[in-house]
Amino acid sequence: MDCGQAVAERESLCSLQTTRIGSNLHCCVLVEWTSTSLSYCTTSGFRILASNYLGIDGGGNNPHPLCGEIEGLIESAEVTPAEVAEELMKSDDADGALQGLVSFLKRKKAESNKTEDESEGSTEKAKRQKTDEGEETE
Repeated sequence: MDCGQAVAERESLCSLQTTRIGSNLHCCVLVEWTSTSLSYCTTSGFRILASNYLGIDGGGNNPHPLCGEIEGLIESAEVTPAEVAEELMKSDDADGALQGLVSFLKRKKAESNKTEDESEGSTEKAKRQKTDEGEETE
């Protein structure tokens, strides 16, 4: 059974876990998950993924120059380990993969900030509307 068949046969939400061996991508395991069990990536999670996928030391004595920036972005962006792994697998070149991850994290952070601003704006609008309606009825 190949990865596509395994995913197609599942009716529940699932995540396809993969690993890179050399230049080949291998299907490892199919993990069932729910939205309540979904967690966000941490800096230590990023270090493990960077080591596994790119063979670099994310937090040791000689970290990659982009690791500090990435760790700061991971702390402020809501991104899953699967999303980080997906970005890291886009290139065999560590510099290219990490630069792509920086761009991805900045986009996610901007999207999150925009959503928060829109949410706060609609809350303020609802409060003003409720206040205006209260003044009209008095």
